Amino acid sequence: MLLDLHVHSFYTPGVPWSVAQLAERARQAGLDGFCLTDVHTVAALKEAGEVESRTGLRILVGLEAFTDRGHFLVLVPSPYSLPEIGAWLRRDDSGRCMFESLRQAVEARDGLLIAAHPYDRDIPGALGDGLARLAGVGAVEVLNARRRPLQNDLAEEAAAGAGLPGVGGSDVRDSLEVMGTVATLIRGEVQNEAQLIARIRAFDSWPITLGRLAPEPERPASRFPEGRPARERASRTGGREGSGPGRPRRSAGAPDDRPRRGGRGGRRGEGPRPGSEGEKRPRGRHRGRRKGPAPGE
Repeated sequence: MLLDLHVHSFYTPGVPWSVAQLAERARQAGLDGFCLTDVHTVAALKEAGEVESRTGLRILVGLEAFTDRGHFLVLVPSPYSLPEIGAWLRRDDSGRCMFESLRQAVEARDGLLIAAHPYDRDIPGALGDGLARLAGVGAVEVLNARRRPLQNDLAEEAAAGAGLPGVGGSDVRDSLEVMGTVATLIRGEVQNEAQLIARIRAFDSWPITLGRLAPEPERPASRFPEGRPARERASRTGGREGSGPGRPRRSAGAPDDRPRRGGRGGRRGEGPRPGSEGEKRPRGRHRGRRKGPAPGE
């Protein structure tokens, strides 16, 4: 089953899409469904149920929490039991949720905390390498369509080192085109949030790419040569983005500049790339390549 596990609707400030519009895009992209993760709210629950009944897509509901330790996707077995986040979480002076408060609330509901884009240094408090030392994290978003290849690679390595499952999501906001470029392959069918949580915990989930990633207009092209392998770029900065004196801060780069892992990429228009339209690839060390069809496809 193919699900996009990081999707925002117009219940997230600045996002224009209704649940129905997201469902239509998911259908066009060949997804079996998606998980709504609006910021600090599960207000889309009623609309999600109506659209799911009408379209036959699986539409699950969680939320994204902005905390003093970065961003987290929150899944609980019964999202209807969640009040508005301001009623059950403590905040710091800047208005961010306190992670420890979030952890306790999610654990009390037998929920799952997924570290979202933990190596995005533009996010205050982002975990980065602190991921391995933070108790309460149950999974890691290792493939985010709106983040740089290096940020995704570092998240994948951190998750593998910590022994945590990985997931993928588009983080769709201002452009619907990014939805359907990445997803999470789930073994078998899931009917509800509780089953999704169980599959992720059992490592029965695989972050995958579904064709070429869509360009991100608001993220300028990289100042580094296009196609330089992610590991080579990391070695030039000591393994961290923008580290070291005199090195220019690297911009986000268009997602479709993603190079072939382990080799030298080319400039745009130099022929087919891995992850071309219709191809589904598990990501890296989390899940090996399979010669036969993946379960649940």
